[in-house]
Amino acid sequence: MMGEIKRILNICTECGICLEECDFLQKYCNSPKELAVNYLQDKFVNTPHIPYSCNMCTFCKSICPQGLDIGKMSLEMRQEMVQLGIGPLEQHASIKEAQEFYISDAFKVIIPSEDKNTKKIFFPGCSLSAYSPDIVIKTYEYLNEKLPGIGIMLGCCGGPAYLIGDQNTFKPISENLEYEVKKVGADQIIVACPFCYNVLKQHNPGLNPILIYTVLNEIGIPESKHESVIYNVHDPCTTRYEHEIPASVRSIIKKVGHSINEIPHSKEESHCCGMGGMVYAVDEELGKLRSKRTIDEADKDIVTYCATCRETLQGQGGHVIHVLDLIFNTELENALKMPPNTPELSTGNMKLLKKILTQEE
Repeated sequence: MMGEIKRILNICTECGICLEECDFLQKYCNSPKELAVNYLQDKFVNTPHIPYSCNMCTFCKSICPQGLDIGKMSLEMRQEMVQLGIGPLEQHASIKEAQEFYISDAFKVIIPSEDKNTKKIFFPGCSLSAYSPDIVIKTYEYLNEKLPGIGIMLGCCGGPAYLIGDQNTFKPISENLEYEVKKVGADQIIVACPFCYNVLKQHNPGLNPILIYTVLNEIGIPESKHESVIYNVHDPCTTRYEHEIPASVRSIIKKVGHSINEIPHSKEESHCCGMGGMVYAVDEELGKLRSKRTIDEADKDIVTYCATCRETLQGQGGHVIHVLDLIFNTELENALKMPPNTPELSTGNMKLLKKILTQEE
């Protein structure tokens, strides 16, 4: 029996604490134990979307008296369902297609440092590259000013495949990424996406991953020319237990000259933006419910440090900006009003970014 399912079956007291904060549990069960029992009975053959409807945000774990993790259980279910041929689902076809693009030559590239003595690699990831090629370029240029021996890599950590339980696709992507980074001589990868950081920390610890926000807080940021604003902060759920990262982001916001009004659910108690676990693919309305929790709590414009969170919350009526916009974007008002990118525009942005970096015609 899979590890977290076994723990939930043996330890869950069905106290109901996790249900109060989880739209997924409220919709599909009366307790995590019930969910586990139902899965063991028939592997959700007739309702395979259920394990794929969990955001896997780990909020349940943070508030459970026993530290049980329904997201981990859901991932175990997904992985077994893939092995049994039940998953991934038809609704995941676009995710698989996007994953193929992220690791294709149309986007993927690694560029060593100019002096060919590469020590670190900047890895902006898929979502930030799709959101703003300009922000990626300016961030990389600034890192080049401050850190000798830094190169850049476009590509994917394998996250989409990992989240839908497709280990056979995820593992080669993960292994190839580590091989490519080490091949150019780098001993550390600087990551822009909190989810990429989470994946790399778990599966590629030899790359010594560190988030760009920790780095920028240490090396300093360019002088700001913006007027001071009070912001709310949305912390991506993948940083829930990474106390240094939310602290670094808040330090950067203040260094830029802004101040923060904390919303009730932030840092360790942050809600998922709604996109976690690729839930939107199988249950868009459930994803929207989670997005709405954060938007409804906000009384100011929101700063986040995940491009996927930015796009998701903005798409549900939030006023959201990426923290790197505060540093490198001179048109903040336009950024706050900018709607989420269409899939076509995201793909175009990623192709454009590679073209600029490689100086292709």
